[in-house]
Amino acid sequence: MLALTLSGLARYHRVTKDPEVLAALSVGLDQLIDDCWSEEHQSFYLGSCIHNRHNPPPALASPTFLSAEAFAHEYALTGNEEHRRIFRAAFRTAVNSGFLDLADRKQQGQTGYNSMMFLFTPFGLSALEN
Repeated sequence: MLALTLSGLARYHRVTKDPEVLAALSVGLDQLIDDCWSEEHQSFYLGSCIHNRHNPPPALASPTFLSAEAFAHEYALTGNEEHRRIFRAAFRTAVNSGFLDLADRKQQGQTGYNSMMFLFTPFGLSALEN
């Protein structure tokens, strides 16, 4: 839920331009990364619970897509290259996994879940540009 909240916070900042909101967005992204990012697997765990860390996070992870707008907005305003690097790596992992899942028909019947994941994705595409 943190990923979704952060993209909502990015939208709120876009309207208010409040510098404290931007600072909170950066801190929230740090928390998402600290609690859920797996550098080894280049993906986010679905939650911060440490008791499932013996399993890898899903490659097609909803936090990647739900946080897309947050990462792009924050990067555009702060130039935080580490946040951008992590988002780009997670996005690459998720999209590559999604292509494989489509070919294997693993996501068939999961249209509601997938449409929820992609709600904020278009707003994050600017962070992928060079």
